[in-house]
Amino acid sequence: MVNRITILPKAGNTTPRVMEALGKLKTGQGNQLVFEKGIYHFRKEGCHERDIRAINIAPGIKNVIFDLEGISDLTIDGSGSEFIFDDIVFPFALQRCRQVTLRNFTIDFSFSRYCQGEVVQSDETGFELAIDSSHFRAEVDEKGHVIFHSSDLSVSTEERPILLGNVVFGKPPWDYVFAGDSPHTRENLPTSYVETDAAPTPHGIRFTYRDGSRRLVFPLGDQLLFCYEPRRNVNILAAYSEDIHVENVSIFRGGGMGIVAARTKDFFLDNIAIQVRPGRNEARSTTADGVFLVQCDGTVSIKNSLIADTLDDALNIHGIYDKVCSVSSSTLLVAEGREANHGFRFCEAADMIEVSDGETHRTKASFKVIEARMQNDGRMLLTVDGNCSAISIGDLVENQTRVARFIFEGNRVSNCPHLRISDNGEIVVRKNQFDGISCILVKDLLRYWYESGAVTNMLIEGNTFENSPRSGAGYAITINSSRNEQSNVHHKNIRIIGNLFVSPNTHAISAASVEGLVIQENRFEGGIQETMLNIGDCTDVCIRDNHWPQS
Repeated sequence: MVNRITILPKAGNTTPRVMEALGKLKTGQGNQLVFEKGIYHFRKEGCHERDIRAINIAPGIKNVIFDLEGISDLTIDGSGSEFIFDDIVFPFALQRCRQVTLRNFTIDFSFSRYCQGEVVQSDETGFELAIDSSHFRAEVDEKGHVIFHSSDLSVSTEERPILLGNVVFGKPPWDYVFAGDSPHTRENLPTSYVETDAAPTPHGIRFTYRDGSRRLVFPLGDQLLFCYEPRRNVNILAAYSEDIHVENVSIFRGGGMGIVAARTKDFFLDNIAIQVRPGRNEARSTTADGVFLVQCDGTVSIKNSLIADTLDDALNIHGIYDKVCSVSSSTLLVAEGREANHGFRFCEAADMIEVSDGETHRTKASFKVIEARMQNDGRMLLTVDGNCSAISIGDLVENQTRVARFIFEGNRVSNCPHLRISDNGEIVVRKNQFDGISCILVKDLLRYWYESGAVTNMLIEGNTFENSPRSGAGYAITINSSRNEQSNVHHKNIRIIGNLFVSPNTHAISAASVEGLVIQENRFEGGIQETMLNIGDCTDVCIRDNHWPQS
């Protein structure tokens, strides 16, 4: 028997009706929550408040609209409806769910999630941006700080620096901006920064460089953007869940990641679009990655989808490095490498873990986890099946069990940074169209991000790369490692077969730290053969039957 619940279009806040409908779900039955086609607005009044501690999301209480904690056997069908969120809320949070399908709707917010402006003046003294105040909300206080607004969120440069980027990927800047005095540390930022004082102008804001600051000069007419949202939410989150399907869903705005799956088994995206709403004068869809997959297992697939105009990576799939805090004969106390991963259960009992030296990055030992206990401070105490006498504080721990068979097939990726891949399950990237991306980047990000995973079995086949890389001396496919040269961990068994590279840029494939590399039957149009490949520090390399450009 199917338990069907229907919601009809109606003016006003739909959130209380969603809360009521979720309360009618029945255990042991197939539940269907069906929206008749229409436009639905959601506000935080009446929503659930939940402490969500998922990976790479700012911790704290979130206002959640579709709060699907512990729910099984549910389909939410929008019937082609538009879901518009009028506050900063967490649209969908699936935690510890099984057999859930989301389909047939769009996700949008009624306000911009970043600030965009045009360079109307720039020299060694500073730069001025013209900002459409009807669309992007920013103001300057009397102390030279800039205050950005989205809905009821206000973020000031007095609290922290704000990331400034160029609408054209690959063009400067990609720097943090300090405006006015700020106690925020200048150390360990993931990119460079400038120090300024801000002042309002009739049509926007002027930033004047402080003494000692780096000085950037931008071409007049360049479109720059400020990303000020602190990744408080994502549009769709699946955490510690199983058998999750998202079908025929479009995402037009997001203050953070578009879709995140963390510690989720069997996760399927089909006919997804992450893009700017057509006709809207905005440069970015999400203010972070489009799709972010961490420590998933089973089968994870993305098919027949579009990812475009994301501020950060179109796709990121990886594992996690934890760090050893203390050691006894058969226990390891481990903590997240990054604060954003705080409280993340990166393993369970019966999982296999591998420990590497914190300095040389060479593997030391592998263990089976007998017990995994989360501590009150967010660290994990692991009891393992072996002697830990060789393990030291500061060593790195990876989960070798929670890895996915990942399929990325029949998609289009346009005007985005990388597809970052660092996961050691089977990986297939096949029959996709890449247009104006930086590259497919196969690389673990050990430092700062603590994203783990040497690739062990990867096929890149039948894809088309146009205008990729977008600019500079990069390569459309880039494979390397962030581990030290002393490490004995390398990528393995990577096959690049039957792809088409169409670009005036002469760089196609760069590979290092690979054992078993095949580059076969690819076609290169544009550039010259001598600069198409950059292969170094690889073993068992086979390059054959490729079609090189005419000199």
